[in-house]
Amino acid sequence: MTTFNVAIIGLGNIGMLSDLHLSIDNYTYSHARAFNQHENFKLVAGIDSNEESLKTYKIHYPGKTYKTITNKLTDLKIDVVAISLPTQHHYTAFCEIISVCKPRIIICEKPLSYNVAEAEEMIKQCNKLGIELYVNYIRRADTATQEIKDMIDNEIIQLPVKGIVWYSKGLIHNGSHFFDLLNYWLGEAKQLKVISSGLQLDDDYEPDIKVSFQENICYFLAAKEENYSHYTIELVATNGRLRYDQGGAQVTWQGKKQSKTLVGYTYLNTISKPIDTNLDHIQLQVVHQIFNALNNNKTSLCTGIEALQTLKHLTSIGNT
Repeated sequence: MTTFNVAIIGLGNIGMLSDLHLSIDNYTYSHARAFNQHENFKLVAGIDSNEESLKTYKIHYPGKTYKTITNKLTDLKIDVVAISLPTQHHYTAFCEIISVCKPRIIICEKPLSYNVAEAEEMIKQCNKLGIELYVNYIRRADTATQEIKDMIDNEIIQLPVKGIVWYSKGLIHNGSHFFDLLNYWLGEAKQLKVISSGLQLDDDYEPDIKVSFQENICYFLAAKEENYSHYTIELVATNGRLRYDQGGAQVTWQGKKQSKTLVGYTYLNTISKPIDTNLDHIQLQVVHQIFNALNNNKTSLCTGIEALQTLKHLTSIGNT
């Protein structure tokens, strides 16, 4: 059995902490748990500047620990690197990684960078070194996402659609998840228009925007995170309605139906078809997709180039 060696850089929430207090059978939210659960991966290094994080890692996971990215990683023959640091440190960590080792895959948390030039350089270097670069827009890996993609491709959901997306806690940090998702389902974003500039955050912003994904029009509206988190998509198609609620934890499709009593009247079926999701183990699904990529099989992961296009769109909004 082939085993791939993994290093995780950044042992915060997505790197390690998010599921430590949760049942291992019921939840997989972190890189550490996901790679450790998959039989074809081996954790060989955890890297974090925080000493307490390193101590925690040693208790729960195998492999060596380091406070910095070091040339000692060269000897570990690392196949996959997960960058789960704050966004402002992605580029520096990336440069340090490729200076000491050449993994087959780097998976980076979103966004690649706040700086388009840095993101472009990351892609350029990966192309030069033969490294596959992916960005961890996790919902791409979910079973519901794949079923919806199949429904659209097979015209079970008929385009064009008009949609509404509610997001909170920043367009780049959280709204980009759903921008990427619609880009995956509906086709590349072509035109964006700011409807309302909204709030300016420390390193993000919350505008209301209109986006054309090919011939499909979607409105992104900012909710107030201080009230509650709100992440939902509603797509109204020519033959029904898709609801992607609670960040994707509840997904349903309602087809249209002819009235039996009113001639010529068509309405949405009152019975919704649920679409199975598996967000409780979403990071393990990401790891399955990484395994596919390592074996040259089809993967649904967001590529660096796709993530760059999303970054360009959303940062251009911030500059208007």
